[in-house]
Amino acid sequence: MSSESYKQLRQLLKDKNTLTPDDLERITKEHGALSDVEHIELEALRLKLDKESRAAVTMDEYLKATKILDSAAEGSEEHTAALAIVEAFEGGG
Repeated sequence: MSSESYKQLRQLLKDKNTLTPDDLERITKEHGALSDVEHIELEALRLKLDKESRAAVTMDEYLKATKILDSAAEGSEEHTAALAIVEAFEGGG
């Protein structure tokens, strides 16, 4: 059985794709604390939504980006864009 806090936080997470500490504090203060299982389920949902919202990076894009990192000046727009692609790929995107 899910608590009212869990139901509201889950819906808020689905609507906003994120929960702030203020959201968590406000809702649990109003409706009660979450159980350990509810905390785990919310975190699993947050991770799932985060992964789904990231753009998928192909191996080809990753390899091109790593070459750019080797040649582009650090801090340049080209380097920054390549770094974002590499980090997304290595992070599971």
